Amino acid sequence: APMSAANAKQSIAYFTKAITEGSAENFGFEKFELRPDNVAYVKIASFYNPALATTAVTATMSRLANAAALVIDLRGNGGGSPQTAALVSAYLFDDKPVHLSDSVTRGWNRREASWTVPPPSDHRYGSKKPVFIVIDKDTYSAAEYFAYTLQALKRATIVGEPSKGGAHGSRSFRLDADFLVMIPNRLTVSPVTGKDWDKTGVVPDVVAAPDKALERAMSLAAAAAKG
Repeated sequence: APMSAANAKQSIAYFTKAITEGSAENFGFEKFELRPDNVAYVKIASFYNPALATTAVTATMSRLANAAALVIDLRGNGGGSPQTAALVSAYLFDDKPVHLSDSVTRGWNRREASWTVPPPSDHRYGSKKPVFIVIDKDTYSAAEYFAYTLQALKRATIVGEPSKGGAHGSRSFRLDADFLVMIPNRLTVSPVTGKDWDKTGVVPDVVAAPDKALERAMSLAAAAAKG
């Protein structure tokens, strides 16, 4: 059905607000650092809608392409768009498509597969160099999808404490520019494990206290960068 004038107005207000707020934090890519030891560090605070985040993703992931090791900090990341998480994942593989996940949406009666697609920039980190992902109890939803998927594919080492454990995708119903209702309606599983992280959270490969996790990941990355 066509969108009503009221809903259209709410959507415009929502995206205007998202653009304003997102610009202030580089659409989730809060911090980037390339250290003297050639270890790249990226803090991703949220996975914004790809319509907003793609430029920030491309710029950041291209800058770290020549790093020897990579640390991605997802502590406190409450999620967002799994499409943007998949876009970031594409920079951590090569040209060959990689099967990331399968999802089933309530009422559709069909399974949809998510694969990596060629990212906007060919200048990518690739599949051969080490990746360390830092998580905590506040890592949630799409951020957990990102960590769990790369862990299952043995593409990343997860460092920290178990994440919050929210795996079921939701459909959002916007009430106005400031409020929306989200109702779970999608099951997403790994083609490797056949499972998800709901209730259990993403279980780290290297357990570390919240105040020590980043230091531990940076130490592991520095050692890996030396070969």
